[in-house]
Amino acid sequence: MKSDTQLQQDVIAALQWEQSVNAARIGVQVEHGVVILSGHVSCEEEKHAAVRVALSVPGANAISIAIVVVLTPLNHRGDPEIASSAFNAVKWSIEVPQDSVRVVVEGGRVSLFGTVERDSQRLAAELAVCDLMGVAGVNNEIVAELPPSQNRPLAARADGAPVSGP
Repeated sequence: MKSDTQLQQDVIAALQWEQSVNAARIGVQVEHGVVILSGHVSCEEEKHAAVRVALSVPGANAISIAIVVVLTPLNHRGDPEIASSAFNAVKWSIEVPQDSVRVVVEGGRVSLFGTVERDSQRLAAELAVCDLMGVAGVNNEIVAELPPSQNRPLAARADGAPVSGP
């Protein structure tokens, strides 16, 4: 198991290699094995990239995110424009069923509501909006409701025959 200091150095090094992250604006602390990311970034995409990079470091099993998205005049958009873009992004996503998601925007934060069949569709809606210019954060309140027949794990033998049993 890595020491807190070694894990901190590894996460900092990984962030410095990631081109989509301004590592100088991301603080990294490690306390009892928990990586704490802090700082200010210019968009939600950069925040997600920093978290993704930290999670890719061996030994980084718990992450606390204290990164704040600060919109600059160049990437700031009004809520009506963000709402329109977010609605269209969800509507145009081939993975999200038509008319299944509603969009609410307040202070640059996009909230998604609705019901879809699968969790992958719920996540696709979030991915469709999280990187839009001006988005300061996403609250995904979409509910994924699998039909009971699809809720059970599928199993098959190596030869393709179904597995019988409880």
